[in-house]
Amino acid sequence: MRNKQSFCLPAVALLFFQCSTKKLLVENFSENFTGQYLYETSKFTGQKRHTIYINPTVQMGQNIMAETAVKRDSWVVIPAIIFNYWDARFSLKFGSKLVTEPIDSLMISTLTKEIYRSCSFNLTNNPLKAEYELLISIDSLNGKGFYTRGAMTLYLLFASSYDVWERAGPFAIEMVTTYKLLKNNETVFERQFSSLGNTGPYSREVSDAVPLQKDYVVRVVETISEVIKNTNSSIAKNIDGFLVGN
Repeated sequence: MRNKQSFCLPAVALLFFQCSTKKLLVENFSENFTGQYLYETSKFTGQKRHTIYINPTVQMGQNIMAETAVKRDSWVVIPAIIFNYWDARFSLKFGSKLVTEPIDSLMISTLTKEIYRSCSFNLTNNPLKAEYELLISIDSLNGKGFYTRGAMTLYLLFASSYDVWERAGPFAIEMVTTYKLLKNNETVFERQFSSLGNTGPYSREVSDAVPLQKDYVVRVVETISEVIKNTNSSIAKNIDGFLVGN
């Protein structure tokens, strides 16, 4: 986002922009949005032979943060008689509270829908009626992104002009999941899957920074949803393939 005007902007305003940016980032990254997504896999219409019970307790890794951390990585300030310049770069570490639903319950609910939609086996809520039990562990869920804001004031003879820029992203997400299939309390199938997502870098022509920052948050949550979606598709496909051969 770039915004140019021709009126006096005191040099002290540059410091205000830098401080307000972090405050707005913290506020906007305290919002949350749903992690639900649309399903695109083909629907299975054949006869379902096996029955699986999905254990609702998802083991969560120790390094999964709840709150998003905002930290200023760098801050360049050049005060001068003719012009003032500053550029601040912030790093953000993903917190799971950006997603409205708890990550573990979101994982189970979306995986259940995916299995009902695309797999050749049934699900049951009663472990005593199941032929297999599925255990899921989210080993890690990490994400890191960047946000940059800067400004420059040029002092002319009778006026001054300023330029403010905003750049968001990229924000990269990685989720590592381990899942295993048990039969009679013995592991018969086990896999680990790593899913990656990235918002990419972008900027928008807006009148202030708030719409860009909020849009950034939405894109981060959409990337989380895509990562979970890819994980669920892999789990459903691999387990289905195993059961077809057994």
